[in-house]
Amino acid sequence: KQAPILRHPTTVVGTGALMTSEETASAVLRLAQAQQSQVPAPPPQQQHNQQVAQSSAEERLQLSEAKVRRLLELSPIAVSIKRISDNQRMFSNQSFVDMFHTTFILASGADTSQFYQNAEEYHDIYQRVVGGETIINRQLGLQTLDLQKFWVQASFFLMEYEGEPA
Repeated sequence: KQAPILRHPTTVVGTGALMTSEETASAVLRLAQAQQSQVPAPPPQQQHNQQVAQSSAEERLQLSEAKVRRLLELSPIAVSIKRISDNQRMFSNQSFVDMFHTTFILASGADTSQFYQNAEEYHDIYQRVVGGETIINRQLGLQTLDLQKFWVQASFFLMEYEGEPA
């Protein structure tokens, strides 16, 4: 039997049959499981080498995450990260705190819409970002906690932070 030939991302043409992408994914998964059950387990030394490599990769990832966090902490650009599930601020850097004339403690519990000259603008941006849209360099009218108004260019995007959508 000849292997199917991919003709379009949602359709596979093969041995005279058309399959949807869901059917294709299911077939590929079944094939992979069948092949995996036929593959003998690697020798103990190879398993150990794989575990060491995975551990090393995890350590490098953790180191990289720590470096990025340190870079964000020191950045002259204001950065704030909020968790999607409960809208809790998970990270703010010193530039963010300074920009709004606040403290880390006040910033962590603050309703973000109070930093906007127009609170509806915040809600619109939030809904769009939660919906998966990336917003780049949008001009916004913001205000400090003591109501000093200013303008910024801000970017917003959905990401994972500490294992959760943010």
